[in-house]
Amino acid sequence: MGKRKSKAKPPPKKRMDKLDTVFSCPFCNHGTSVECRIDMKNLIGEAVCRICQESFSTTITALSEPIDIYSEWIDECERVNNLEEDGGCLRLPHTTVIGYENHHMSAWVERMMQVNAKDTSLAVQVLTGNTTAANSLSSVCIVLSSLTGAWIGSSSNSIFMSDLIYGDTRKSTIFIKFISLLSCFLLAFASFVQSARYFVHATFLISIPDTNIPVKSVQSAVIRGSNFWSLGHRALYFATSLLLWIFGPIPMFISSVIMVVFLHFFDTNSKPFHQYQPPPHLFKRVGEKRASVATAIEHYGV
Repeated sequence: MGKRKSKAKPPPKKRMDKLDTVFSCPFCNHGTSVECRIDMKNLIGEAVCRICQESFSTTITALSEPIDIYSEWIDECERVNNLEEDGGCLRLPHTTVIGYENHHMSAWVERMMQVNAKDTSLAVQVLTGNTTAANSLSSVCIVLSSLTGAWIGSSSNSIFMSDLIYGDTRKSTIFIKFISLLSCFLLAFASFVQSARYFVHATFLISIPDTNIPVKSVQSAVIRGSNFWSLGHRALYFATSLLLWIFGPIPMFISSVIMVVFLHFFDTNSKPFHQYQPPPHLFKRVGEKRASVATAIEHYGV
């Protein structure tokens, strides 16, 4: 006897939720302002905000969805905002000018390492200009140190020991003031020398033909040179207050307040980091290579 067919109904199909295609911009925070475009021919995905015009591009696969592109953009934003550069602000680098400059320098080095060896002359010129500037400021600092030393040797009976100067006018106090000023000039001199040293090292690395040097090595040299450059400037700023300290505590206090306000406005950053993307021709080459590999796999049936 034949078996009766089961009258049980098949289980209902699970409803697949539709994935989002528009998203909120991480820069201007406008909701549904980011649209993702997928170029399956070149295997490139791009997310663009129609409000602030910020964009992000990445390579994709045949299974990529718009939400995958947007997720990569968010991950990249978090990585950049939390990166820890040498000598910069370690916890919040995007809030300082040092971290802001280091971010752009890293992108500059990465882009320069992608050009042909014959086109690295522009990078060498930029690094040579920075080296020349660091050498010039180091020369100025050593001259100021020499003048300060000569000032110390001839200030035993100068006007700084008179009653016209408000505050302590003892020889020991005046001597401490001069030594502090001299120390700042010497620190600035050493910082600019180290800055020139790292820029020269970066010039050697970036100009080596047919090299496989990691981009991180060149970025580290450039960023350290920039950090020593900033340290030298800060030492000169501090030397200004110490110079006025020789004339009394009141001029030093006024200059210190002005310096704090000055650095607060010019050494803080409120702009979000710009997300640098590889050049279009690089994406095109990657897409062409992937397409050729896919064609070979289909042809040989691997």
